[in-house]
Amino acid sequence: MSQDDYGFGAAMKTALQTFEMHSRRSGRTSRMLDSLKPNTTIVALNDAQARHLRDELKRRNRTDCKVIVGQGTPEKARGMTNVTFDHNWVRDMYEVAIARTSKDIQYIWETLNPPDVGEKVEREWEFREEDRA
Repeated sequence: MSQDDYGFGAAMKTALQTFEMHSRRSGRTSRMLDSLKPNTTIVALNDAQARHLRDELKRRNRTDCKVIVGQGTPEKARGMTNVTFDHNWVRDMYEVAIARTSKDIQYIWETLNPPDVGEKVEREWEFREEDRA
């Protein structure tokens, strides 16, 4: 049984997907690359995105910037200054947060509403009686 009968989780997921779908080819990556400060590190979600960003930096002659791959909290970026995140990395963080919150709500509900032990025992007893027949 889901404890988000109000639909908040589903609505947030759908809103995020709709926003992403309508933001495609809108120039997000170009705007980010055009606004980079010298010696910026870009955190990409995966290897494919990192390759794409490296190719774009090379095309723009931005040899002072670098791209790393990091899911979640990118340990490789610790201690660096001028760090920015690719839009795919940001979107992924929101997706993870929505999923984690849904699981947390379910866990809290299950913790506060344990199964009725008496009901469980009665059901087991009824099952055993059926086996005897």
